[in-house]
Amino acid sequence: INFHLNKKINTIRRKITKQVFRYTLSRKNYNSNLIVSKLKPFKIFFDKFTPQKKINRKLKNKSVLIFGSSGNLGSYAKYFFSKYDVKVNLADRTLPKRKNKRFKFYKINFKNEKNLKDIILQTKPDYVLYFSSPKIRKATGQKFNKKLFNNFNFYYYVYFKKIIKYLNGLDKKVLFFYPSTAGLNKSYNNFKFLKEH
Repeated sequence: INFHLNKKINTIRRKITKQVFRYTLSRKNYNSNLIVSKLKPFKIFFDKFTPQKKINRKLKNKSVLIFGSSGNLGSYAKYFFSKYDVKVNLADRTLPKRKNKRFKFYKINFKNEKNLKDIILQTKPDYVLYFSSPKIRKATGQKFNKKLFNNFNFYYYVYFKKIIKYLNGLDKKVLFFYPSTAGLNKSYNNFKFLKEH
């Protein structure tokens, strides 16, 4: 983690385990407590995943649309749904080089609203999972970062609102999963997040 700050800053680094470190950074009007972990590589074995009959009855012949399936949450979601009798549609900024026959792929063009409308009309989803996100950048200091705000505003408000608009046009019940960013405005013990996030 690199911190680029002009003013004097005090940094304390405490080793918790071999893989986990705690950093405490402080300066005038600004304190930050971070837990940094170096994770061991792990794999999820989906072949050992056993689908549940009750869930399968609920999902049978349904259509699922996942935005941002290349990240951790999106990857897990697409393989979870692939184990059931459901049509899995993936909408991402880039298409994979190797396409899996279990999924139908759609390329997102954030600048073209017709692109979004076409994806929703073609997939007619019963379930939508929204994992699209901008590249996460850290705002420095206490000053309001307008560029960062606009970036988050587009992904988590403007584009999301457009999705709702076209889903409403389907005239059917659609369940929408949208990861909450409310936690970023709260304090957990001594962890504090910048309010604009």
